[in-house]
Amino acid sequence: MPNLPSQRELWDIPREIAYFNCAYMSPLSREVVAAGTAGLASKARPWEIGPDRFFAASEVLRGLYGEVLGADAEGVALVPSASYGMAPFAHAGEATRRGRAS
Repeated sequence: MPNLPSQRELWDIPREIAYFNCAYMSPLSREVVAAGTAGLASKARPWEIGPDRFFAASEVLRGLYGEVLGADAEGVALVPSASYGMAPFAHAGEATRRGRAS
């Protein structure tokens, strides 16, 4: 198996730092920081995000997550929080002894 070339330039880690504690908190790559910055900047002006733009991004995410799951986008639901996603299951029937909705 060939060795992976250095990926250090992808992160903003000073040369004199060797950071190994990723179980505690891993550093973000420059690409992720840029994407996060762009996302936060767009949310600073939410009136500029129309429904078409908002839902287009959601549909892309549903499709990508469906690929990971081996499903199509129609089989993936996005909800604003875990509690909103679980509420229909909780209301659909009583939980069994295993903690699953019946």
